[in-house]
Amino acid sequence: MKIVLSSLGLMVSLATALCADPGSLSDLLGAGAPRERAVIDSFGAPGAAPMGVDWDDSSGILYHIDELGGRVYSITPDGFATELFSVTEALGLPGDLYVGNGLCFDPGGGGTLLVSDFGGYAPLYVDMLYRFSLDGDLLRSVNVDSICDGVVGVCFDGANYWLSSYVRGEIVKCDTAFALVDALAHPGSSSGGLDFDPDTGAYYVTDIITGTVYACDETMTVLGAFGGPASELAGVAVGRTVRGRSLWCSSFGTGLVYEIDDLYTSPVEPSSWGSIKALFR
Repeated sequence: MKIVLSSLGLMVSLATALCADPGSLSDLLGAGAPRERAVIDSFGAPGAAPMGVDWDDSSGILYHIDELGGRVYSITPDGFATELFSVTEALGLPGDLYVGNGLCFDPGGGGTLLVSDFGGYAPLYVDMLYRFSLDGDLLRSVNVDSICDGVVGVCFDGANYWLSSYVRGEIVKCDTAFALVDALAHPGSSSGGLDFDPDTGAYYVTDIITGTVYACDETMTVLGAFGGPASELAGVAVGRTVRGRSLWCSSFGTGLVYEIDDLYTSPVEPSSWGSIKALFR
């Protein structure tokens, strides 16, 4: 069953469909009109349903997951992609399942990747997190269905994990054992990608339908907001290349990965900040 949400980002009742078969996250979202933004660069995503992204400063690599088959890639800043592993293959599942949505790179222990699975797969259809080595070895599985219905984004701030719940419209704070600490209202209309910036202490969250990007504090109070480069922004990550600091975003609506200016940290005068943000609303 395909369920379409309006381009205004209004939630419809998903309970019946999700209990039966959630399918893919991209099947549950309607196409919205992309909006122009300060795009530094963009390139085609390596798969058909691009979702989460996360940046590794030490290697200068963007990690990316495609929902179809949960194929995980490393991507250079100029767009050269290398497939690292497939979630379905690691779990012994058919390769045509939709099992990959959010992605979080953890540099500890030589580097691991945390993958979120929106709605899970048959027969239980529960929201899951999987931790993998960079070689694709499954290290841990966590059922988060009771605390994060419709998990999409995932990030780590050094002390706590944060998950975005698409169904509940929440940002969920967890401890390192993935026990619930707090649940906060998403600043937009629909939860999407997540990332944490240790330089500013800001949490970046996307409205997956409208493509709006929010910079928030730990209470999800909005510090800054701007329109992203497209609607259906399922991934967001702070990254630094030879070009300086950027935000990386992925859109399954356009099938592109974008490098964009991060206006939240741009060195502008406070008096001009409001007018600059208004240009991109």
